[in-house]
Amino acid sequence: YNTFTADSFSNIRPAGNFIIDIRKRIIDPIKNFPDPLKNYASALLIGKVDQGFYDDNPAITKLNLIHLFSISGFQVTYLSTLLKKTNIRLRVPKQINDYLNISILPIFFFISGSPSSLLRPIIASETRLFTNRFNKLEVWSISLLAALIISPQVLFTLGGQLSFLLSFGLVIASRFNYFNQTIFMTILSLPILLNAKFTFHFLSILSNLLAIPLFSILIIPLIAASIVLRSIDFVPETVNSVLKILNYILETISSLPGEIVFGKLPNFLALLLIISVIGISSKKYRKRLIQVTSILLGGSFLFIHIPISGEFTMFDIGQGDSFLYRQPFNKTVNLIDTGGLVQFAEEKWRKKKYSQNQIDSITLSYLHANGISKIDNLVLTHKDTDHIGNVKYLLPHIKVQNILIPNGMESTKTFREEIRPFVNQKTKILSVDIHSTLYFPFQILNPRTEGKAENEDSIALFFKAGKTNIFTAGDLGKKGEMEILTTFPKMKIDLLKVGHHGSKTSNDSRFVQQSTPKYAFISAGRNNHYGHPNQQTIKTLNRYHVKLFNTQINGMTKLTYNFMQTSFKTYLHENQ
Repeated sequence: YNTFTADSFSNIRPAGNFIIDIRKRIIDPIKNFPDPLKNYASALLIGKVDQGFYDDNPAITKLNLIHLFSISGFQVTYLSTLLKKTNIRLRVPKQINDYLNISILPIFFFISGSPSSLLRPIIASETRLFTNRFNKLEVWSISLLAALIISPQVLFTLGGQLSFLLSFGLVIASRFNYFNQTIFMTILSLPILLNAKFTFHFLSILSNLLAIPLFSILIIPLIAASIVLRSIDFVPETVNSVLKILNYILETISSLPGEIVFGKLPNFLALLLIISVIGISSKKYRKRLIQVTSILLGGSFLFIHIPISGEFTMFDIGQGDSFLYRQPFNKTVNLIDTGGLVQFAEEKWRKKKYSQNQIDSITLSYLHANGISKIDNLVLTHKDTDHIGNVKYLLPHIKVQNILIPNGMESTKTFREEIRPFVNQKTKILSVDIHSTLYFPFQILNPRTEGKAENEDSIALFFKAGKTNIFTAGDLGKKGEMEILTTFPKMKIDLLKVGHHGSKTSNDSRFVQQSTPKYAFISAGRNNHYGHPNQQTIKTLNRYHVKLFNTQINGMTKLTYNFMQTSFKTYLHENQ
C-alpha cells in the first residue's frame, strides 16, 4: 500500500507536453493562494478539485451547487463570450474570432483535465462555429452522438448526465423567463441528484437563482483578476475575503430548515420522472404531468421511508464491527457499533492531506440512500476503537435518540474523550446491563455487572428479524458466551454475529453446538495483521454446518425479511 519495488529503470527522460506545461503554469501560482481562493480558482478555471474541497464546504453539496464547480458549459460559454467581446473591442473580424474559438476550445478542454462534463459544450460550440445550419436541438443531438463516440461511458458519469440533461432542458425551456427556467432546471435535475446524492434542500432553488448570475458577473472575473494581478498582494487577499463572505452566506442558508433525506430513487423511476418533467414544458399536458410528477415523487418518498421489509446488515468497514438492524416500516432503526480505524504510526510521506472517513463513504451514504435520517438506538458494545472509533464522525450528521453503552463505560477515558464531546443534548446516554428494564427491540444478555467496557463487558444482544433469531456480542470471549448459555440454556440462534471478528478467544465450540446457528456473519479486514478470522473458528463453524458470510470474501451482507420470506444479499467491493 503506497509502495512499490522496481528491479531497474531505463530510458528516463522528461516527458515534454505542451498542454501539461500550460496546465502546470496555471496550477503552480494557484497553489500559493490562501483558502478558499485556492480551491475556487483551481475548481472553476482548470477543473482541479481537491479531495477535501466538498468536505470543507458542505453547503455546496447541500444546496446542489456542485455543477458550478465542475468545468462545464458554464465556463465554455463564459470563455467564448469573453473572447468575442475582447475581439470586438480590438476590432477583430468575426471570421478570425471564430477561428480563434475553434482553436482555443479544444486546448481549454485538455488544460481543464478532459472532464466528461466538458465534451458536450465543447462539441456543441465547435459545431455552431463551423456552421449555422443546425438549430439548437440538432446541435445538442450532434454533441451527444459525438460524445458517445469519443467517450462511450459519458452517460454513466454524474457530470455527463447533468451536462446533457440540463442542456436539453435549456433547449426546450428557452421560452421561459429566468425564474421559471431555474425552477424547471432544478426539478429536472432532481431525479439524477436524488439517485446519486439522496438529499434535497428546498432552498437550493433560491441558491441557484442567485448563484448563477453572481458567479458569472462577479466571482469568475474576480478570480481571473487575482491570477493576472497576483503580484499585487492586496488583490488576492481582497478576493479571498469576498469568497469567505460567500462561503459564510452559503453555510448560513444551508443550515436553515428545508433539507430532507429523500433516499435513492430507483433508476427506472428516475427515468420516468425525467420524462414527466420534460413533458411539463409543453402547455398541452402541463397540469396533468405536474400531477403525475407529484404522485411519482410522493409515492417514491413513502415507498422509501415506510418499507414493508426489515433488515440486518453487516457493513464492510474493514477491521471492525458495524451492523444495522432496521424493523419493517422503520418502526425502529438501530445501529450496533460504528467501526473505526486503528491508527498506527506512519511516515510523513504516507500521510494523506484528505481522507474520507468510513461514516461518510459507507454508513451515512447507505442510511441516506434508504431514507434514514434518524437512529433510534446506537449500541456501542465496548470501548475498542474498531467498534466505536467512528462515533465522532457519525453524531454531528444524524439524529440519535439513545446511545447504549455497557454499564461502567461512562467513567472511562475513552468515553470522556471519544464519545461525550460529540453527543447532542437531546440524545440520551443509557448505561445498560442484563438487568436493564427499559424497552428496546432486543434483549440484553451481557454485561452482568458494572465493568470497564473491556471485551468481557461487551453488550450482547438477542433479537428477531422476522422468524430469524440473531445473536451479536461484540468481542465477548468464550467465558462470557458460556455464562450466557448457562443463564439461557434453551437459546437457539439462526444467525450468529461471530464474536471478536472470528478470533479463537471467542466462539466456543460448545456455544456454537448448543445454540445451533444456521448462518454466521464475520466482519474483519482483508489481510489484517491479527489473522482474523482464526482457522480454528472457521473449522468450528464448518463442523456444525454453519453457512459463513465474511466481509473479506462477500463484502457488505444484508439479511432482508418481511412477513413472507427471508433472504440474503452480498455486495462484493473488490477495491476496498
